[in-house]
Amino acid sequence: DFCLELFNKTLGVTVRAEDIIRTIRLGNRETGTKRPMLVQFKSRTIKNEVMESLWKLNKAEPKHKALSIKHDMTKNEREECKKLVALAKQKEQDEGKGEYIYRVRGPPEKMIIVKLLAATRT
Repeated sequence: DFCLELFNKTLGVTVRAEDIIRTIRLGNRETGTKRPMLVQFKSRTIKNEVMESLWKLNKAEPKHKALSIKHDMTKNEREECKKLVALAKQKEQDEGKGEYIYRVRGPPEKMIIVKLLAATRT
């Protein structure tokens, strides 16, 4: 119910109960600790819609605003992502002018560094 409310009301993505294959809590149950939840969707399209709508969490009510939603990645995928982020930061520093920014984009198995025009700052 919590997930459906989050997806439908807060993020504005239409998700039905049958679109979710399973939700499970990860980690051991301990008092006073937060545990991650794994949500498995029926289709990648729904997952992509949810991931593209995460910017709406900034304006969400307090119980949803503090959430952190990320791709489920293997240890190797996380390490590869960290390397790409470090490389993107290095490229941004090497350029020096601040005209372009470099960001890591794409699904976990196909992440790439993209060059974006930086917003003009006044």
